Amino acid sequence: MNTQQHPVITIDVILDRRTAREALGAILHSILFHRLFGTIKPQTFDVLDVTMPGVSDYEMEQLIADRVDALWKGIENGTNKRGQQIVVTFSEKRARKSSWFPVYMGEEEVAWEQWIVNAEMRQPKTEHDRQALDIALASTLSKALHTMLTHTSSERGRTAVPLITNSAGISPFPLRMVVKVGGVEIAVHRTNLADHSEGFSPPPNTKPHEEIVPLTESGDTLELLFQFMYPQRQPDLKKMDFKQLAELSEAAEKYQVFAAMGVCNIYMSGAYSEHPFEVMLYGMRHGYADIMDQAEKKALEVSPTLAFECFTQQVYIAWAMAGPAGQPTSIFEQHTTSWARPVWTE
Repeated sequence: MNTQQHPVITIDVILDRRTAREALGAILHSILFHRLFGTIKPQTFDVLDVTMPGVSDYEMEQLIADRVDALWKGIENGTNKRGQQIVVTFSEKRARKSSWFPVYMGEEEVAWEQWIVNAEMRQPKTEHDRQALDIALASTLSKALHTMLTHTSSERGRTAVPLITNSAGISPFPLRMVVKVGGVEIAVHRTNLADHSEGFSPPPNTKPHEEIVPLTESGDTLELLFQFMYPQRQPDLKKMDFKQLAELSEAAEKYQVFAAMGVCNIYMSGAYSEHPFEVMLYGMRHGYADIMDQAEKKALEVSPTLAFECFTQQVYIAWAMAGPAGQPTSIFEQHTTSWARPVWTE
């Protein structure tokens, strides 16, 4: 196993609304210009009188535009203007072997270089502030370009590049560009999400609107959910605390991520003894009659005070009408109506 640390190059940039998209796009284009070893068509970007090289390729341009838009949304919707990153990782494919036996176990991607662009948003209050910010940003762009040239031509930068065995395409190496918001990686691809869920795919015979929509779930929940959509090991739910499990289960149902729905269903069903009210509501909201009835019997053994604190008024009345455990009346049969479903806010 190769334990050598790959180079990590960091670029810190302070932006304002006028120049954010243009500056971020130019930085990312310049990184790719220096690290795509296939046949490329060059182009240039002029930002605040600083000329930066780029790649004229539709897929690369779309990739950069998507990531810049995602970062911009993260800045706009964040409670603070820091903690936003775009991370560009270049990897090579290596044979994965067992640590005990020399058996071929497929391929894995191993990073050989990483570029981290840290973005901070500032809004100038006066014309003097705006001019000072422009001067600082122009200096940052010049320094970033100098960093790229210095690193890629250095001994470490040259030796970091693996042996090129495939000359097809714009890059012989896997390229990954992700956005991090608050330290949580949001690596989402539209096509992959649409293939693995109903919630992320547009209705038939409609043209999707190309807008970055901020998701309301926490970064930890989304990171877990996305693991069910990619060809990788799924998260182990056995050691997950119930609060995180419940949030993941609701997100899986909301976005109709089928791979996650079934697994969450099993673990939510197994949690009915310790969390009868939460599991009962989960079953009620999403039409799982067996889970609903199982949790209902346990819930009827619990103090009415606790039930009153956990349920909405309508659900509490339905729960009270069900009577003691063993009575044939079922809350699910009486009250699987629209009020039992969650209302998702935009």
